[in-house]
Amino acid sequence: MKCFHVVSILILLLISACSQSNNTTSKKLSEFYPGEIQNVDQVEITNGSSGERKSFKNKENISEWLESIKDVTFRIDQEQEKRDGFRYSVKLFESGENKLSFSTNTINDRQYITDDNFYESIKEFFENGE
Repeated sequence: MKCFHVVSILILLLISACSQSNNTTSKKLSEFYPGEIQNVDQVEITNGSSGERKSFKNKENISEWLESIKDVTFRIDQEQEKRDGFRYSVKLFESGENKLSFSTNTINDRQYITDDNFYESIKEFFENGE
């Protein structure tokens, strides 16, 4: 009988540990950035459809754009299979050093779910930024 109780407790602990996975966590874009995101002085965006790459160095435009997206929430996607392709890939630089790279749904090789407005904001900056 005592063995049954021990096994039951172990099973409950295992189930409890599995259900508390960090897959439900979310982070803002600014929380992924190693340092102060307002120090970014160059942005490079690649269009995944065409392969076209643009680099932006106007600090005022960069700051304004980053202010509009820094609080975008990235929720971990339960589906973490490797995926091919991307809509837009973004690199943030400080003094020529790439500090953070991300796409519309991936940061650090993890898949995330974001708001559709995030994609639109990147697309608009890519098409109209200076």
